[in-house]
Amino acid sequence: MRLQSGAVSGAGVLDGDGHATLPLLDAEARPLTESAAWDHDWSQTAVIVGADTAEPRDTRERIRRWVHARLDRPPADAFLAEILASESAY
Repeated sequence: MRLQSGAVSGAGVLDGDGHATLPLLDAEARPLTESAAWDHDWSQTAVIVGADTAEPRDTRERIRRWVHARLDRPPADAFLAEILASESAY
């Protein structure tokens, strides 16, 4: 996952419990100090979980619906990974 807030950025990975620690960096890629963090305007912060994409939301939703429909009714030529994913869809 990534965080971007003006010149402040951070990146990390979700653990098995869904938690992540993101070391925050300033514009020069140095660790953000506590005082700089308190003084920063966080109102325009973006957090991205997963791959960044330029596709519009409706396109992503259409693809999700197609994938869920395929997982709900795997065709005869489905790959083993698709079948296993359909059995554990949540």
